[in-house]
Amino acid sequence: MPVKTKSAAKRVAVKKTKTVSTKKPIGRRAASKQSGFEITPQFGFASETLDALIASRPFEPEWMRDRRRDSFHVLMDTPLPTRTDEAWRRTDFGSLRLKEIESVAAAIDGNASIKSAPKSIKEVVNGKGTSASLVLSEGVTIANNVAKDLAKRGVIFTDMDTAIQTHADLIEPLFMTEIVKPNDGYFAALHGAFWQGGSFLYVPRGVEVPLPIRSGTWLNQHRSSFTHTLIVMEPGSRAVFIDEYASATGDQQALNNAAIEITVRDGAQLDYVNWQDWGRNVFNFTHERAHVMRDATLHWIAIGLGT
Repeated sequence: MPVKTKSAAKRVAVKKTKTVSTKKPIGRRAASKQSGFEITPQFGFASETLDALIASRPFEPEWMRDRRRDSFHVLMDTPLPTRTDEAWRRTDFGSLRLKEIESVAAAIDGNASIKSAPKSIKEVVNGKGTSASLVLSEGVTIANNVAKDLAKRGVIFTDMDTAIQTHADLIEPLFMTEIVKPNDGYFAALHGAFWQGGSFLYVPRGVEVPLPIRSGTWLNQHRSSFTHTLIVMEPGSRAVFIDEYASATGDQQALNNAAIEITVRDGAQLDYVNWQDWGRNVFNFTHERAHVMRDATLHWIAIGLGT
């Protein structure tokens, strides 16, 4: 379970960033629109809801659809945790009404929504002071920048919807197979079946990323988030990744059911900062795990300012 913490960040002097290239990937909303499929909002997590989600994402490869279905089978066989379970006895989520949670959301103008986001997320849009940046608003990728010299050296940083289409060879072997697994519990299986959006970072062998990589995820009108973060650091690589999540406060219940999977291979180093400032009425259940190999280093800072 995530722990609420507050932490003071150290001030780090950075050099000016190099010219960046801006990618415009076909994200979840764009792909659905191009296919002519109209997204109808769905609530709850029944089999017909999963079918609707899969239908709304025609760009997904078949192996991902199979993993969703496999996770859903695990979900059907896994009971919700209760206060009698040792790991959950201090967590009261009896008021959570899963049948009322928005599992498939209608398309919303992410560019309009980002105007209400906090300054810390807005400043990620232009990528200033970073080696790479990614901003998602209401499930829509509105900015994705990667320094040209790093892209030439094989660094990949993009939204997960694009990544499963263009980098399946890197993602398929790792996506919820070794680090976070559907059978880790009810909310892990729920995530495996209904995940949407997120980010993918890949740093090749021996590459050192000079400036921080930043990601910002903002929710305003949507009442659910199922992002998946997958980070792969090849041997001898170095990077700093600041991953920020925030939402507006609404009167209705909302759910964040995310997963973070990190692989830090031999001799690599990753400094990972996970920063969340969810609004009130947001239930936050995440699975966050890493595999750290021989002589590798992972510095993981979790900052919980919100729910």
